[in-house]
Amino acid sequence: MGWENLSEVCAHLHGKVGDYVYRYYPGVCLQRVPYYTPTNPRSAAQQLMRKVFADATAAWKALSEEERDWWRREAQSRRMLGPHYFQSRYIKTHDLYYGIAKVNFAVIGGDWVD
Repeated sequence: MGWENLSEVCAHLHGKVGDYVYRYYPGVCLQRVPYYTPTNPRSAAQQLMRKVFADATAAWKALSEEERDWWRREAQSRRMLGPHYFQSRYIKTHDLYYGIAKVNFAVIGGDWVD
């Protein structure tokens, strides 16, 4: 979704017209194209990644408030939010990157070497 400059054509248009949104700035009229819904390929790698994040989210929710506070304090020095830092560490400490790489190799027919 982006804005296209249509100064000569739509200087008199404003707001939503059909599926398009128009905005006029001095000398510039912009048309935003309709929202595009991307396809959902449901590949093995994508499904694995969704499961990884779901597991990390469930693990975060299972923490006590004291544990969450610890993660939040650790995250501050890294300019991150506590849940995001926790997810990052959760994924890295569970060797999930290697699992995803193995799935990607399997999808394209490659052999994984440990």
